[in-house]
Amino acid sequence: MDWTEGKSGNVPRVVMVALKIDLLPTEALSPTGMEHWNWGIKNLLNELVELVEARGHVYAIGAQNAGKSTLINSLGKVSGGKVVSELTEAVVPGTTLGIVRVDGMLPGQAKLFDTPGILHPHQLMMRLTSEEQKLVHIGKELKPRTYRVGAGHSVHIAGLMRLDVEEASVDSIYLTVWASSHLPLHMGKTENACTMIETHFGRQLKPLNSQKRVEELGKWVRKECTISGNSWKVSSVDVAAAGLG
Repeated sequence: MDWTEGKSGNVPRVVMVALKIDLLPTEALSPTGMEHWNWGIKNLLNELVELVEARGHVYAIGAQNAGKSTLINSLGKVSGGKVVSELTEAVVPGTTLGIVRVDGMLPGQAKLFDTPGILHPHQLMMRLTSEEQKLVHIGKELKPRTYRVGAGHSVHIAGLMRLDVEEASVDSIYLTVWASSHLPLHMGKTENACTMIETHFGRQLKPLNSQKRVEELGKWVRKECTISGNSWKVSSVDVAAAGLG
C-alpha cells in the first residue's frame, strides 16, 4: 500500500532534532516554552525505535555541518547494540559525501542512514574555503562581545560583514555580536570603513587574507533597518547573517 493513499502506518514521519544547544549561552537554555521537547540522546533513540518498528528506515537529513554524523555516533554509544562503523566527524562541512548505512543500532531489519548535508547557497559559510570555515565555526559556548556605538561609526565582523550606525536619536547604542570567538571585530568611523577592509586583510579582518578573496566573494549588499527601543536592558532587534554564526 502506497503511503500517499493516506494510510497512517505508511506515512513518513519527521522527528525534529535540535543539535548543538550546548553552544548557546547558558542563560538561553531555560526550559520555559520547551516543556514539550523530549531531551536527551537515549530518549531520542527510544522514540526512533518505537516509530521505525522492525522494518522501517531512518534517514538523518539536515544542512551541512549541522552535526548529523556526531548525533548518529552518539546514538550508537547508547544503543547497546554492535554498531559496525563510526562516522567521521569534522569541523568543516562536506565530510559525508554519500549516503552511509549504519548497521546494528536499530532493531530487526530497520536501517539507519546518514546523508550528505543539504547545501544552502545563501549561507556565507558555503562560499568560504575550508581554512576560512574553521574560523567561522563555533566550537564552544557563545560569549557576547558588546560595543557602545555612536552615529557615524561601524563595527566590522571579520572581513565578512559590517554594521553601520548612520543616525541615532541618542548619543550611542549598545551593539552585541554573537559569533565565533575566532572572528575578530573592529569598531571605527564609518568614513574609514572602506580603507579598513583594504588594508587589514588577514589581520584585524581575517579570515579573508587577500584582495583576490574579497573579489571572489563578490560585492557587498546594503541592507537597511530601523531600530527602536525603550530600555538599555532589553534587546530591541536581532540582525542575523546566514552562515556567519
